[in-house]
Amino acid sequence: MTSGYTRHVLQRWQAESLTSAQRVEVTYLTGQLARLRDTLTTVLTLGEHLNATTIEAILAKSDTELGLEFLLRRGRVADDE
Repeated sequence: MTSGYTRHVLQRWQAESLTSAQRVEVTYLTGQLARLRDTLTTVLTLGEHLNATTIEAILAKSDTELGLEFLLRRGRVADDE
């Protein structure tokens, strides 16, 4: 998900002779890259979950499908209520 190039550059920098400040910054950026990867994974997972409830997904269903889903949920608007 995150740029392999960015990860490669950070690894290359870590292998170089750095000042203390540079080493701190590279360590910080490596942590930020990991956080970005985790955040992107979370957002994409949420997007996949919400994809079933988009207006396009609902309009693509037949009246029978929508009615059956409604009855199976016992009229609840959302699954987590």
